[in-house]
This record gives sequence, C-alpha cells and structure tokens, in this order.
Amino acid sequence: MEESTDQESKRKINFSTIGSALMEKAKEKSRFNFPVFVGFTLILAVIMLYIIVVGVGLYAFNWRYDFVKKTAAIVPYPAGWVNVFPIRFGEVFNEEQPAKKFYKQTGSPIPAEGLLEKQAMEFLVRVKIVQEYAGLYRVSVPVKDINDALNKLYEENGGKQSFEQILNQYYGYTPKDIYRLVYLSLMQQKLNDHFDKELVKQVQLSQILLDSEDKANKVLAQAKKGDDFAKLVKDNSLDKKTKDKAGDLGYFKKDDLYKVIIKGETVDKTLLADFQKKIWAAKKNDLFLFKTDLGWQIIKVDNFKGSEERGFDEWLQEKTTKGFILKFI
Repeated sequence: MEESTDQESKRKINFSTIGSALMEKAKEKSRFNFPVFVGFTLILAVIMLYIIVVGVGLYAFNWRYDFVKKTAAIVPYPAGWVNVFPIRFGEVFNEEQPAKKFYKQTGSPIPAEGLLEKQAMEFLVRVKIVQEYAGLYRVSVPVKDINDALNKLYEENGGKQSFEQILNQYYGYTPKDIYRLVYLSLMQQKLNDHFDKELVKQVQLSQILLDSEDKANKVLAQAKKGDDFAKLVKDNSLDKKTKDKAGDLGYFKKDDLYKVIIKGETVDKTLLADFQKKIWAAKKNDLFLFKTDLGWQIIKVDNFKGSEERGFDEWLQEKTTKGFILKFI
C-alpha cells in the first residue's frame, strides 16, 4: 500500500516537473527579442529608404541607370494612369528594350532614350484602352485563335524554330513575348470587329424590287395601308435573294449604303445623296420608293443600331487622348 502511494507521488512529481519545464520554455519564447527586432527594423528602413531614393531619382532627376530599371521591374512605380489602370515604369522599360535591341542589332543609330520611352508609353496607353473596352464590351480572344495565328506565322516564316530565333536575335523576344504580342493584336482586331458590328451607326433595310412604276406605286400603297410586308415581298418582289426572307437586305453602314441601289461600279451621285439623306432621316418602318439601276425599289426601314459615325481608328485615338490619362514620362 505504501509502495503504491510512493509511485503515485513520483508520477505527480514527474508531471509537475514536466509542466514547469514547458511553462519555462513558453516564457522564453514569449520574451521580446530586442536585438532581432532592431535588426529587422533597420533592414526594413534601409529597403524603404532605397525605394524612396530610387523613386526620387526616377521622377525628379530622370535616372535611367541599370539598378534603377531593375528596381522598377520589382517595385510598381507608376509611370502613368489610364482611367483606373496604372502603367508601371517597369512596363515602359521592358517595352522599349526590343526597339533598342533592334537598332543595336542592325547597326542603326538609337534614338534618344526619352523618345523610345514616349513611344513605349503611347503603346501601353493604347493597350490599356483596348483591354478596358474589350472588358466593357465582353470581347475576348479564345486560346485557339491565338494558336491558329501563331501557327500561321510559323508557316509563313520558315517554321516555329526559325521564326522564334529571328525575333529573339533582333528584338530579344521570348516565346512568351511573341504569344503576348499576338494576343494583343487579336484583341484589338476583335474589338475592331465588335465596333464595326455593334457600335457604328447602321440601318437595317428590306426591299420589294419591281419592274414598273405603276406596279411599284400600287404595292407601295398596299404597304402604307398596313398590308403584311413579308407577304407583299413574296407575292411581288423580283429579287430572288430576298424574296423568301421578307425582303431583308441586312444592316448597312453609311459608307455601304450605295450597295442597296447601285448595280455595277457606276454611281449616280445625285441618287445616292438623296437616298442617304432620306434613309438617315427616316424612322423605323418608314417606306420609300426609288428608281435605281436595279429597277423600282420599295425600301422599308426596319431598324437602327449603333451611334458612332467615326471609324475605329479615330474612335480609339480619341479614347487615348481623353478621359483620365496621366503620363509621368
């Protein structure tokens, strides 16, 4: 019995000793290590001071040393803003390198560094604008399209290896750089296509083509009275292409309207001017009768869409000069 009591006492002592040791270690760990803190703070202060000094050099003294460019590749010093999108100095320096390498590789005189930077900046502003509006209009570039474009470039330039070697030799481009450039090119083309299809002012027209003025006036009167236009087309129109489509000619931009009334390459400027004036001043469901090279055409205005009367390049150029755009280069 006494022996059992002694063993229990020993266990209690052992547990107590272990607990005390663990508590002591926990206290040691929780003690504030002042030298480590000071060392860490000094290192952090030196890094921050270095970042600030390089930043001052970039903005105030136009430093362009190698160590500055390497720092800018890591630290996101803003070189400008395009609406809500920043352009970093690192991006600008990276964008001007291919041009520098090309001039050096070909032995051509390298333009002033400031000029190349400005060109790189303008390119990046355009890229940001394209990406912003591509996102706004939900325009995307499928990976398949990028790969197809790359394969086409390879075929046209002696194969993948030869193409990549040439671009690397003269511009320093890596396969990743080439992929990015193709992606950006396709993104702009997709945005251009969307602009032409949805944003440019367009009118949808339908027609009934007839061979005599008397019949044309009779059918026009029926259409104005409210008779079903699709049935009038089917019963009277001589245009086989649109006869079974309710006369639908599709959408037309301003510069394409001549295709509705012109046959061949000869353009009656007076007729075209009158046609364009009436169509663009019209309202939905308005009806007109024109004597054209094709015959007597009853034209119905079905719909309007878009509002832009400018071309894509002019529209994009305006976006790169207006809005919230800041440049520190």
